Amino acid sequence: MSAVRGCVPSSLPLVPPIDVDDSCLSTAAPNAVGRLDEVTTILPSTPLFLFMYVRKEALLSSQIEGMQSSLPDLLLFENDELPQVPIDDVTEVSKHVAAIDHGMRRCAANVRSAPHLRPASKESRRNGSTVERGRP
Repeated sequence: MSAVRGCVPSSLPLVPPIDVDDSCLSTAAPNAVGRLDEVTTILPSTPLFLFMYVRKEALLSSQIEGMQSSLPDLLLFENDELPQVPIDDVTEVSKHVAAIDHGMRRCAANVRSAPHLRPASKESRRNGSTVERGRP
């Protein structure tokens, strides 16, 4: 039998305790939502903003996984042009975009429970994942 090593975190409560000012939390969240709502009034096009935001989020997620793709590469790929990076990397980012879009459509349809959002996760892994292809 082989030995197994693991990290066991300290039990709660944390030492030193975390000092959370409840009055700050109760006003910060509504203020942040108010600022976000105000930004939407000055956007020239909310769908265009979401289009670019989804792609940027997909790129950041993919870059964490070691992908080499950039926003120009993704936009080239989506317009059936040849990107400057390996096609597998751009394809992987494109799958992330499809998964995020799928999740947003599910949320727009008021489907927000975990079992109903799992298809978005499956969508991102369709046609093989980075782990299956031997990437870290």
